[in-house]
This record gives sequence, structure tokens and C-alpha cells, in this order.
Amino acid sequence: MQRRAYASLLFVIYGNMVLYGFVQTIRGIIYPLIKTSYGASYSQQGLLVLFVQVIMVLSCTISGILLNRAGFRKSILLGFGMVFAGMALFRFSGAYWTAAGFILLIQFGLGFFEITLNGIGIRTFTKNSALMMNLLHFFYGIGATIGPWFGGLVAGVPALGWQGIYLAGLVPVLVMALATFVFSPAEGNKTAGAPAEIPSGSGEETASPPGDTGTKYSFRWAITHPLVWRFGICLGFVNALEYGATNWSGLYLLDVFGMDPRTGGATFISTYFLLFTISRLLSGFLIERAGYLRSVFFAIVITVFILTAGFSLGRGGVRILPFTGLFLGIAFPTILAMGIGVFGKGAQAAGSAIIIIAFSLNGILQFLIGLTNRFIGAAWGYRSCVLYGVILLALLLRLRKRQSIVFP
Repeated sequence: MQRRAYASLLFVIYGNMVLYGFVQTIRGIIYPLIKTSYGASYSQQGLLVLFVQVIMVLSCTISGILLNRAGFRKSILLGFGMVFAGMALFRFSGAYWTAAGFILLIQFGLGFFEITLNGIGIRTFTKNSALMMNLLHFFYGIGATIGPWFGGLVAGVPALGWQGIYLAGLVPVLVMALATFVFSPAEGNKTAGAPAEIPSGSGEETASPPGDTGTKYSFRWAITHPLVWRFGICLGFVNALEYGATNWSGLYLLDVFGMDPRTGGATFISTYFLLFTISRLLSGFLIERAGYLRSVFFAIVITVFILTAGFSLGRGGVRILPFTGLFLGIAFPTILAMGIGVFGKGAQAAGSAIIIIAFSLNGILQFLIGLTNRFIGAAWGYRSCVLYGVILLALLLRLRKRQSIVFP
């Protein structure tokens, strides 16, 4: 009976991770279409991306508190309600900021997915953490691969158009909401924190975090821990590179090369996330052997090289730019896995704080990309990701120099 309940819970977790990726990456198709339809400026587009990140931070903070008090089931179903409302109402948007408002409502709901699903993973995968966290995010990649393709397909149907993309996407949302209601445990708060419900896979007591003196591992403890901030800032630059492809590649292809976001843009983003997903499925064993920090560092080195080459080759380089997904795919879950090893018993609280810091920084960086497009040129926003990659490499080297940290 317990095994059946555990299998049902895994279905809910992985299924919702697929849905999370699906809904989130549809934005890559929506962004250039609403900009073109409503004649929005690059500064407006950058401001919207910033608001998306601000909303995500607020949502993650609220859902992190709610997860501890109300549990997994209530938290994620509340997220479903907001996602459903935003997607259903998007069809009726008649101006840029109306459409933006519905996007922000959807994003607020997705913040509940981010914290609840990653929180369970961080709590559970204390052994072979990089392998298991990459597998968890592999399911995100499946949805993220389907989302842009689906958006481009629906946008090409005259009866629906781009305003009907989210409306058509309500079908999988309703299916997973029903599955979550039926199969997730009613006492989700115990599930989220109890190894009896979600086995850690190691059967061992996790280590105490650096400087532990019997402290209660609350969110307040985590957000004031200097090492949490180091991880969060690194993860923020990782997000900047990931979201750079999702948010700005469609506009780059449209404005620089005149490629239709419903065809060329959708293909680019879907290819990126296909490689992103394959990376997370296959790289876990290699990361466990090579080391977590070393793997992330060399993945970012190769990413910077591909970006530099792709932008230097002009239109011909568009074909190689999606291959950044093959290397960026491992960075987010592997850095979280490093946190599991470093913070031990405080990993769940630290992980929530790391994600919130990362999203906050990413919002600022995405806004800067929008300003770069406006004041330097349409070609330079996405290209600025090269600079952010170089900064990330310097931050990773500095993190490695902390001799008191024992990395997996």
C-alpha cells in the first residue's frame, strides 16, 4: 500500500514538473507576438520580464511559507487555480499591459510549482543528488520542449491565433489538476517533510550545514546565511543564461534576421529545450563521477564558447546556438544538488532561499537585457549573455576557493 502511494506521488511530482515546463516556456512564443501586435517597446518588454521575476520571487516566498504550514497538496492546488485563471482570461486581453497582467497571474501560480516540487526533491534526494535532481528537472525539460512547439502550432490556427495559445493549453492543466487532487496525499505537509513518505534513498542522517550550532533551519536562518547568497547569486546568473534563450532568442531572430517567431522562433526554442532535456537525462552519472562544481564550471565554459561562436557567425550561427541547452541543462539542478551536500539538514530551507535570491537577480539581469536591446541595438540583448556567462565563471571559481566548503 505504501509502495502504491509512493508511486502515485511520484506520478504527481513528475507529471506536474512536465506541466510546469510546458506552461512556462510558452512565453517564448507569446513575448514576440504581443510585442508585435501591440507595438510595445523593448523597455516595456524588459519591464515585463522584470515584473515576471518579481512576481516569481513573491510567489516563491509565499508558497515556501505555505508549504510548511498547509502542505504540498493545498499549496500546489492553489497554484493550479491561479494558472488556470490567467490562461483562461488571456484570450480576452485587448492591450499590451492587459495581456502582461494575465501572464503575471500565470507566473504567480507557477511559483507554487517551483517551490513545492523542488522542495520535495531537495528534501528527498540526499544520495546521488545530482543524478536525482537532474532526473527531476528532466521532466521539466520534456514540458519545456513541447511548450514552444505547441504555442507555434496553435498560433498558426486562424480560429485560435496567438491569443488562443493559453486557452488551448488548459487541457493538460485540467488533467494534471485532477490527478493531483486524486493522487496526492491529503496531509501534504507531512509528505513534504517526512522521509517515511518520500524515502531519501540513502537511509543515512544528513550532515549539518557549515557553522551549525543546533540552529533551527528556518527561512530566516537561510536568507541571512552568507553561503546561501553565494549559491543564490551563482544560480541567478545560470537563470540569466537559461532565460536569455527563452525570453530573448525569439526577438533576436525576428529583429535581426526577420524569422517568424511562430516557425523559426518556435523551432529554435524547442530544439534548445530538447537538447536541454537530453542533457538532464543522460548527464547525471557523468556528473557524479566528475564532481558537481567541476561539471558546472566546464558546462558554462562550453556554453560561453558556443554563444560567442554562434553570434560571430551571424545567420549561420543560429543553427549552433540551441546547443547551449545541452550544457546549460545541468547547471540549475546540479547547483541545487551542491546545496544539498553543503547544507545537509538545512538544505530544504537553504534551497528555497537560494531559488528566491536567484530569481531576484535574474529579474534584474533580464531587465538589463531589455535595456541593452533598446539603447545599444536589437542584436545585443541576447548577445550580452556572453558577458553574464563570463561573470558566472568568475563566481564559480571564487566559490571553489572557499576551502571550508566540502563539495560533492
